[in-house]
Amino acid sequence: MLGRIQSDSIRIRKRIFYHNGFARQFYGRLIAESGGTRIEGYFAGSMFTKCFLALWWGFYAWSAGSFAITAVRRLATGSGYEIDKTGILILTAMGAGTFLIIAVGRLLSRPGEKFILEELREILAVADNTELSDR
Repeated sequence: MLGRIQSDSIRIRKRIFYHNGFARQFYGRLIAESGGTRIEGYFAGSMFTKCFLALWWGFYAWSAGSFAITAVRRLATGSGYEIDKTGILILTAMGAGTFLIIAVGRLLSRPGEKFILEELREILAVADNTELSDR
């Protein structure tokens, strides 16, 4: 596992030997309680991936909107415009391809999520047993 632990937060990801920008990481908070510390966390994609996807979907929406506006204008003016089948095919492939890449990336990261949770449980159980045996 690779990660960073700061005073009140933790970020962990499973080390992989290929690039998967859509692999989800564990983000957690360390909360002090009487008798110990509680970890609350969730799995999410990296901030870079989220920003990239926001830009990508923005470009996709702009492209689809431009395509639709051009088609409506040409149909409204009666300029003999035929439906651009290539444009529709490209936009459909872009959208479907993006969903497919995200789905495959998240599917490949599932074992990593399970691994992280199991390792955290094991580490915490060992720490808890050590603390109890030291008493």
